[in-house]
Amino acid sequence: MHPALRETARSLSRHKRQWFAAEPRTPLQWYAAAQGWSEPLAALLAARLPQLPAATKQIWIATAFHALLLRDRVQVVGGSRLGLSEAALTAVADRLNPLLHEDGIELLPCGQLLLACADRLWRVDPLPFAAIEGKSLPNRHQPGVDGGKWARLHAEIQMLLGQSAIETAQPGMAINGLWLWGGAEFSAVQSRQWTPAVTSDAELLSLLPAAWPRQPERRLAILDADSVAEYLARYPKPLRGLLLGAGYGLDLTPGSLFSLPKRNWQPPATLATAADLDARLVR
Repeated sequence: MHPALRETARSLSRHKRQWFAAEPRTPLQWYAAAQGWSEPLAALLAARLPQLPAATKQIWIATAFHALLLRDRVQVVGGSRLGLSEAALTAVADRLNPLLHEDGIELLPCGQLLLACADRLWRVDPLPFAAIEGKSLPNRHQPGVDGGKWARLHAEIQMLLGQSAIETAQPGMAINGLWLWGGAEFSAVQSRQWTPAVTSDAELLSLLPAAWPRQPERRLAILDADSVAEYLARYPKPLRGLLLGAGYGLDLTPGSLFSLPKRNWQPPATLATAADLDARLVR
């Protein structure tokens, strides 16, 4: 168990437990799944912008990151962990747009994210950012006919950002990369009502309603492990919880106390699918 959850272990142990496979997702993706939204996330975010470039045919989420150089690999540190400011994201867009315009792409700020609006359909299927965050950058082209051009574009972005630092709230972790993912065609853009939630994720928080009444019936909390103890101290104890990480999830529902058979127990070979998890979240 994550060290930050040890003081709440007794409370969590009073729940029934079911293991399942869980694909890596950002808090934004978990929020969309909890709402039962099936549209591509880029299409939902694009609907929140007052205007898109007239020639837009495709939208991508563009997540800024810091490529941390380790002894034998490059680790991706990005998203809300960098503490990005609106000024930093605007600086990224201003720095990259002259380059991206050559490929018919324009960056637009959206909360603590950037959206990349393209004037043509790129035939590529890149990994979502959650699949590379905390890991190494992919060392091969992403699937699709345009995979080679996509890799060239990302390399040029990294070279340009590496020429001068765009600082973040994390000392020594300047923005030196941008990952485009979650593409959606312009025709898929749909407006949705973003309902209140409690979250410690800066990107998600930047997109939720600015002011909510302080009511105990808030139904959704998306937190990192370090924030769970504070949440449990301020809000009523949850009836249900999902602990997620390392490709697995633990579904906690009220029930009688029972113990797992081994201290280092591993989930079984047959696990629930991501679609099953979405159905659980919506219920």
